Amino acid sequence: MENNNKIRLKNSAKEFGIELTDIQLKQFSYYCDNILYWNKPVGITAYKEEKDIVDYMFIDSLAGYKLKDQLINGTVVDVGTGGGFPALPLKMVIPNMDISLLDSSQKKCDFLDNIIRILKFQNCQTINRRTTALKDKKFDIAISRAFKNFDELIKNIFPILKENGIIFAWKGPSWKEELKKAEKIIKKYNASIIDSYEYSIPNTDVISRFIVKIEKKI
Repeated sequence: MENNNKIRLKNSAKEFGIELTDIQLKQFSYYCDNILYWNKPVGITAYKEEKDIVDYMFIDSLAGYKLKDQLINGTVVDVGTGGGFPALPLKMVIPNMDISLLDSSQKKCDFLDNIIRILKFQNCQTINRRTTALKDKKFDIAISRAFKNFDELIKNIFPILKENGIIFAWKGPSWKEELKKAEKIIKKYNASIIDSYEYSIPNTDVISRFIVKIEKKI
């Protein structure tokens, strides 16, 4: 990663109360370099420039740092993690988080396994399955940037959550409109939207993003 983008990352992270260390910057740099190198054969992200990866993948993921106290209070799964977002950026700044990265793509899981191994993350592992095939394990918390609507998010994630489990879903500014379209699913699964956290991505035109907190009620 070029030095100007390291500075961009460091300064933007401060907006979320994160003081990145030199070691963490080296981790992000290694991660970014590998994303760009493996992007074409693996299909990690549509972004092809370092600056865009820093802004729209790394910093967007780090918005979840405000959830730190909740994310270290149980087992976490990142559903539809793709290239490791938001899981790996959060793991870099919350090292004691116990997290699994769930994705149906073997290529992406192989890529992530290598990043996890090189960066020597503990309590961090991939699961190469779809949620519908994951019947032997349930989690306390799920995080995800992967779902475009609440119907699919709840149907796919609730079956792998423990009772009173929580979903933190990264959403755009129209999330309340999406929510209205999912009323039947919300009622069927006894889901409860209990909070939302608004943020912006520094130095971009993205001024309104949300992390929506959903509870699986007994």
